[in-house]
Amino acid sequence: MSQINEKAKFWSRLVSTLIDIILFCVVGISTSLICIKKELVTSINVEMYLVKNDYTYFLWLFILILLLSLLYILIPLICNGRTLGMMILRLKLNYNNQRKYYVILKRTELGVFLWIFVIVIFMCFVWPTTINKMIISNYIQSHLKDFNAELESLILQYQWTTLEISFYAIPSVLSPIIVLIQVFSFMSILFKQKRLSLVDRITNSEIVYSYKYINIATKEEIEIEPEKNIIYPIIWKD
Repeated sequence: MSQINEKAKFWSRLVSTLIDIILFCVVGISTSLICIKKELVTSINVEMYLVKNDYTYFLWLFILILLLSLLYILIPLICNGRTLGMMILRLKLNYNNQRKYYVILKRTELGVFLWIFVIVIFMCFVWPTTINKMIISNYIQSHLKDFNAELESLILQYQWTTLEISFYAIPSVLSPIIVLIQVFSFMSILFKQKRLSLVDRITNSEIVYSYKYINIATKEEIEIEPEKNIIYPIIWKD
């Protein structure tokens, strides 16, 4: 009997994925402090947390791209396809006799590259002034209840232009679509006996336990016993 690694179950893969996501969110939110400062908005005489300037804003988005590349490309390339979450849960990637780098980059292309693409769109189309206008406008509409001419002028002052709305809509629409695709791909594990997600099937790879094995019979061990050929007498009747 030979042994192969057992395919990882849904919950093990889910916890592994959540560890990677939480790590990314913690670092991403922590580094966002470099582009935020408390500033007095003189028109409404209120201190608010706004984006500092273009330089720190783009620096933060660039850090997010580097963080995604580190967690989902560089570390897997160095650690045989394993992310930090997979290493903690003791999972590994089975390449099924394919080239390691091809499989890792192919899996990344179906996930991380899409998010990097969304961040690049943010860098190109959504500027700090647009974000600050949204923050101030939301504050005005939620805190200043008495509608008057002064309030109307404030709302118009911080209202987005049609071009800003169009640019913001591009990444805003793409993000939930990517989330739905990735959730659908992951949830497909539950409905397949082979425990393969959509990404697994496309890349012809699989996530397995590094410490659990199952026994399989080799071709040499499979014995085929011929069945006896029973010949029954033929009786002719007039």
